[in-house]
Amino acid sequence: MSREEVKLPDLPVPTALDADEEAEKNLTTAPEVPVTPYTPSAVTPWSQDSGVATLTADTAPGTTVPVDDLPIAVGVPEGADPAAIDGDWKVDLAAPAASQDAGVSGMIMRVTPPADADPAAQVSIAVDTAGFADLYGTQAAARFGMVLLPNCVMDSPDSGDCAADGGTTTMSG
Repeated sequence: MSREEVKLPDLPVPTALDADEEAEKNLTTAPEVPVTPYTPSAVTPWSQDSGVATLTADTAPGTTVPVDDLPIAVGVPEGADPAAIDGDWKVDLAAPAASQDAGVSGMIMRVTPPADADPAAQVSIAVDTAGFADLYGTQAAARFGMVLLPNCVMDSPDSGDCAADGGTTTMSG
Protein backbone atom coordinates (compact mmCIF):
# COMPACT_ATOMS: atom_id res chain seq x y z
CA MET A 1 0.00 0.00 0.00
CA SER A 2 1.30 3.44 -0.91
CA ARG A 3 0.35 6.87 0.29
CA GLU A 4 -1.74 7.48 -2.75
CA GLU A 5 -3.90 4.49 -1.96
CA VAL A 6 -4.87 5.50 1.61
CA LYS A 7 -8.61 5.93 1.85
CA LEU A 8 -9.90 8.11 4.64
CA PRO A 9 -13.48 8.00 5.87
CA ASP A 10 -15.73 10.86 4.92
CA LEU A 11 -15.91 13.59 7.53
CA PRO A 12 -19.35 14.54 8.84
CA VAL A 13 -20.81 17.74 7.49
CA PRO A 14 -20.94 20.47 10.18
CA THR A 15 -24.36 21.66 11.23
CA ALA A 16 -24.89 25.32 12.11
CA LEU A 17 -26.62 26.00 15.42
CA ASP A 18 -28.80 28.94 16.35
CA ALA A 19 -27.39 31.43 18.87
CA ASP A 20 -28.26 30.88 22.54
CA GLU A 21 -30.21 34.00 23.46
CA GLU A 22 -29.83 33.37 27.22
CA ALA A 23 -26.03 33.05 27.16
CA GLU A 24 -23.86 35.80 28.68
CA LYS A 25 -22.44 37.89 25.88
CA ASN A 26 -20.52 40.55 27.85
CA LEU A 27 -17.58 38.56 29.13
CA THR A 28 -15.00 40.44 31.21
CA THR A 29 -12.02 39.66 33.38
CA ALA A 30 -12.26 39.37 37.15
CA PRO A 31 -12.25 42.59 39.15
CA GLU A 32 -8.76 43.83 39.85
CA VAL A 33 -7.60 43.04 43.37
CA PRO A 34 -5.32 45.70 44.81
CA VAL A 35 -1.98 44.41 46.09
CA THR A 36 -0.92 45.92 49.37
CA PRO A 37 2.86 45.99 49.76
CA TYR A 38 4.12 44.07 52.78
CA THR A 39 5.37 46.28 55.57
CA PRO A 40 7.43 44.41 58.16
CA SER A 41 6.29 45.10 61.69
CA ALA A 42 8.21 42.69 63.93
CA VAL A 43 11.67 44.23 63.53
CA THR A 44 12.61 45.06 67.12
CA PRO A 45 15.87 43.25 67.90
CA TRP A 46 16.33 41.41 71.16
CA SER A 47 18.49 42.85 73.94
CA GLN A 48 21.61 41.42 75.49
CA ASP A 49 20.60 39.83 78.77
CA SER A 50 20.88 36.76 80.97
CA GLY A 51 18.29 34.72 82.76
CA VAL A 52 17.57 31.49 84.58
CA ALA A 53 14.83 28.91 84.20
CA THR A 54 14.34 26.23 86.83
CA LEU A 55 13.33 22.77 85.68
CA THR A 56 12.16 20.42 88.40
CA ALA A 57 11.64 16.69 88.53
CA ASP A 58 7.92 17.54 88.30
CA THR A 59 8.26 19.47 85.01
CA ALA A 60 6.06 17.64 82.54
CA PRO A 61 7.78 16.28 79.43
CA GLY A 62 6.82 18.29 76.36
CA THR A 63 6.56 21.58 78.28
CA THR A 64 8.90 24.56 78.54
CA VAL A 65 9.67 27.09 81.27
CA PRO A 66 10.35 30.75 80.36
CA VAL A 67 13.84 32.10 81.03
CA ASP A 68 13.05 35.23 83.05
CA ASP A 69 12.24 38.07 80.61
CA LEU A 70 14.18 36.61 77.65
CA PRO A 71 12.41 35.39 74.50
CA ILE A 72 13.77 31.93 75.37
CA ALA A 73 12.26 28.94 77.16
CA VAL A 74 13.85 25.63 78.17
CA GLY A 75 12.01 22.42 78.83
CA VAL A 76 11.87 18.67 78.97
CA PRO A 77 11.55 16.91 75.60
CA GLU A 78 8.71 14.42 75.03
CA GLY A 79 9.64 11.04 76.47
CA ALA A 80 12.60 12.38 78.48
CA ASP A 81 13.18 12.02 82.21
CA PRO A 82 12.82 15.44 83.92
CA ALA A 83 15.00 14.29 86.82
CA ALA A 84 17.99 13.98 84.45
CA ILE A 85 17.94 17.71 83.68
CA ASP A 86 16.35 19.31 86.74
CA GLY A 87 17.97 22.40 88.19
CA ASP A 88 18.73 25.96 87.13
CA TRP A 89 19.41 26.45 83.43
CA LYS A 90 21.22 29.71 82.67
CA VAL A 91 20.88 31.43 79.30
CA ASP A 92 23.17 34.27 78.21
CA LEU A 93 21.81 36.11 75.18
CA ALA A 94 24.35 38.12 73.16
CA ALA A 95 23.52 41.53 71.71
CA PRO A 96 22.44 41.78 68.06
CA ALA A 97 25.77 43.53 67.32
CA ALA A 98 27.61 40.38 68.45
CA SER A 99 25.57 38.36 65.96
CA GLN A 100 26.46 40.77 63.17
CA ASP A 101 30.15 40.75 64.13
CA ALA A 102 30.14 36.94 64.06
CA GLY A 103 28.35 36.88 60.69
CA VAL A 104 25.33 35.15 62.20
CA SER A 105 21.84 36.07 61.00
CA GLY A 106 20.02 35.53 64.26
CA MET A 107 20.59 35.42 67.97
CA ILE A 108 23.60 33.96 69.71
CA MET A 109 23.01 32.44 73.13
CA ARG A 110 24.91 30.33 75.60
CA VAL A 111 22.88 27.73 77.48
CA THR A 112 24.53 26.50 80.69
CA PRO A 113 23.02 23.38 82.29
CA PRO A 114 22.94 22.68 86.02
CA ALA A 115 26.17 21.15 87.32
CA ASP A 116 24.47 17.86 88.16
CA ALA A 117 22.54 17.47 84.88
CA ASP A 118 23.12 14.26 82.97
CA PRO A 119 25.53 15.22 80.13
CA ALA A 120 23.84 12.74 77.79
CA ALA A 121 20.34 14.11 78.48
CA GLN A 122 18.56 16.41 76.04
CA VAL A 123 16.75 19.67 76.71
CA SER A 124 14.17 21.52 74.63
CA ILE A 125 14.85 25.13 73.70
CA ALA A 126 12.12 27.39 72.36
CA VAL A 127 12.61 30.89 70.97
CA ASP A 128 9.76 33.39 70.84
CA THR A 129 10.43 35.21 67.56
CA ALA A 130 7.31 37.41 67.71
CA GLY A 131 9.29 40.59 68.36
CA PHE A 132 11.86 40.13 65.58
CA ALA A 133 10.20 37.72 63.13
CA ASP A 134 10.67 40.15 60.21
CA LEU A 135 14.12 41.43 61.19
CA TYR A 136 15.86 39.24 58.61
CA GLY A 137 13.24 39.48 55.85
CA THR A 138 9.69 38.47 55.18
CA GLN A 139 8.69 35.31 57.06
CA ALA A 140 12.26 34.85 58.27
CA ALA A 141 11.06 33.20 61.47
CA ALA A 142 9.78 30.28 59.41
CA ARG A 143 13.36 29.67 58.23
CA PHE A 144 15.12 30.00 61.60
CA GLY A 145 16.95 27.02 63.03
CA MET A 146 19.47 26.14 65.74
CA VAL A 147 23.20 25.81 65.11
CA LEU A 148 25.87 24.80 67.62
CA LEU A 149 28.73 27.33 67.54
CA PRO A 150 32.12 27.20 69.27
CA ASN A 151 32.42 28.98 72.64
CA CYS A 152 34.75 31.59 71.14
CA VAL A 153 31.77 33.20 69.36
CA MET A 154 30.69 34.58 72.74
CA ASP A 155 34.02 34.68 74.60
CA SER A 156 36.64 35.84 72.09
CA PRO A 157 35.36 36.15 68.52
CA ASP A 158 38.78 37.24 67.19
CA SER A 159 40.84 34.32 68.50
CA GLY A 160 41.05 30.55 68.27
CA ASP A 161 38.63 28.86 65.90
CA CYS A 162 36.76 32.14 65.52
CA ALA A 163 39.74 34.13 64.19
CA ALA A 164 39.71 35.02 60.50
CA ASP A 165 42.51 32.48 59.87
CA GLY A 166 41.28 30.03 62.53
CA GLY A 167 40.28 26.43 62.21
CA THR A 168 36.74 26.97 60.98
CA THR A 169 35.84 26.71 57.32
CA THR A 170 32.68 27.67 55.57
CA MET A 171 30.60 25.19 53.63
CA SER A 172 31.37 27.09 50.41
CA GLY A 173 35.09 26.66 50.73
